[in-house]
Amino acid sequence: MVPEAHRQNCRKKGKKEDECHNFVQILAIANASHLLTCGTFAFDPKCGVIAVSSFQQVERIESGRGKCPFEPAQRSAAVMAGGVLYAATVKNYLGTEPIISRAVGRAEDWIRTETLPSWLNAPAFVAAVALRPAEWGDEDGDDEIYFFFTEMSRAFDSYERIQVPRVARVCAGDLGGRKTLQQRWTTFLKADLLCPGPEHGRASSVLQDMAILRLETGVGTP
Repeated sequence: MVPEAHRQNCRKKGKKEDECHNFVQILAIANASHLLTCGTFAFDPKCGVIAVSSFQQVERIESGRGKCPFEPAQRSAAVMAGGVLYAATVKNYLGTEPIISRAVGRAEDWIRTETLPSWLNAPAFVAAVALRPAEWGDEDGDDEIYFFFTEMSRAFDSYERIQVPRVARVCAGDLGGRKTLQQRWTTFLKADLLCPGPEHGRASSVLQDMAILRLETGVGTP
C-alpha cells in the first residue's frame, strides 16, 4: 500500500490518480524461501523481499530505481540468475534513459549499459531469460542473460525511423572494463531478430513475447 503522502506527491507532479499506486513490475524467485518484488510505488520505484511461507515482507523496502520503471505503462523485463537480479528498464523519472544492469550492491557499482543510442535506442523491453551453457553441453561456459525488445532504428536508405525487434546478451561473469568501460558491460552484444510473419515470410517489426524451447533431455541449443 502506498502511503497517502506519496500519492499526493505523485499527483502534484501532474500524474493521474489511477497512476499513483504501486503497480508490481517484478516478482522473481530470489531463493527457495523468498521472492523479490518491485513496483512503481507512485512513480518512486521500490523493491522488497517476501517470505514464501507467510507471504510477508521480511526485509526493509529499498529503492527500485534502475530495477523497475517509474511509470506503470513502461515496458521492462527482469530475471534472477545465481541469486542476482538482471533488469532491463529505465533509470530516470522521464523514462528517457534505458538501462540493462546487474543490480548488485550500491547502484553506482552496478555493471550496466552505456547511455548511448548505439547501445539502446528507445527500447520496449519484452522479456529476459538466463541460460546455462551446460544445458547444451558446454560445462565450462559462463551463464548468459538474454534480453528481448523492440527498439527504434534508422532505415539504411532513408531518414525514416523504424521499429526493429532485437535480442541482447551479456555474460553473468562480466566484471566490466579496467580502464575503458568501467562498470559497463564488456560482453554486451546486440542482434536483429528475424521473426517471419504468417504471410509471405514478412518480418514482424514489434516483438510481443518470447519463449525458450528446451529438449526433454534438458540439453539443446538456445
